[in-house]
Amino acid sequence: MNQLSLFLLCILFVFSCTKQENNEKADAKTERAQVKKKTTIAPLDKSSVDSIDTVIDSTETEVIQEEEIEPVVINDHAIQIGKTLLIYTQKDTLKFVSEPLLEENKVIYKYKSFNEESQLHVICADYWENYGCFIIDHKNGTSQSIWTDPIFSENDSAFISKSEDYGLEYTPNGFQLWQLNSENNWTKTLEVNQQEWIPVTFQWISNDSFNVQTVTKEHFESSNWDYNNLSDFDTLSFKTK
Repeated sequence: MNQLSLFLLCILFVFSCTKQENNEKADAKTERAQVKKKTTIAPLDKSSVDSIDTVIDSTETEVIQEEEIEPVVINDHAIQIGKTLLIYTQKDTLKFVSEPLLEENKVIYKYKSFNEESQLHVICADYWENYGCFIIDHKNGTSQSIWTDPIFSENDSAFISKSEDYGLEYTPNGFQLWQLNSENNWTKTLEVNQQEWIPVTFQWISNDSFNVQTVTKEHFESSNWDYNNLSDFDTLSFKTK
């Protein structure tokens, strides 16, 4: 009887040790699975920007080492966090994410200015072989694309956007004119796109008129697309009304 009891106790002891070991392995496996679990981040808002210390790529399922990113306050309405540019308008928050390492699909967004009088943000982007800009109305968050950096009139009620001058042997051939309409919204009122002359410089003469210094297309191309080699200029005058 004593031998049988001792035998049963030994079996129970071995079973107990095996069960404990299996439980420890299961706990370790669960912990590893939780560490590898896909990481997500909540949408950014202005109140949480100061507390952001890291940016995590949520597309990876493996553990990613956190990179400390210091938010850069551009002005009262714009913040840069790593590759992400946040624009806070009175209606929406707009997000522009640069991708500088994608070669043909690369894009690098730059915050250029905020016009206090017209309440207009200007964002420009470098692409693989071209360049372009956006205007963002601070009042309603509306975004519109323009050719290049705007040249504002004296009272900021209009601006000129020159055609693109970028890339290998690219020839600029015109400009856009944008104006505030009666509802205080930005509207493109003129677009010049021709093949006879090249716009070189723009000068506002008044709030309603401006001059464009030009050269012929042939002269521009014979100068090897170098503005420093230009000499034979003409001047064209335009009115906004």
